[in-house]
Amino acid sequence: NLLSSGTSFVVVTRNLLNYFMRLHMTKARLERGESLQAASGKLRPPLFWKHKDAFEAQVSAWSMLQLEQALMILNTAEFKCKQTGADPSLLLSRALES
Repeated sequence: NLLSSGTSFVVVTRNLLNYFMRLHMTKARLERGESLQAASGKLRPPLFWKHKDAFEAQVSAWSMLQLEQALMILNTAEFKCKQTGADPSLLLSRALES
């Protein structure tokens, strides 16, 4: 896993937060009436073409509420790691299970 390979907890968490923010932004555009292709096409940096289908499937699969909850869980995990000194791999595991 990334943490055991030496990648920092903050880097992993920030990448997950970034990804979920992109899902959230795209979902918000969908809810305002844009097509999935138009909404995902506005992302900057743009989606890598190999990941576009998977990303769009995830946007469709997650509700806005689920995305907001995921963002809150990841933010909380990052905060707890920085403030409490708790085991990062345990915090991330719990966040991903939620």
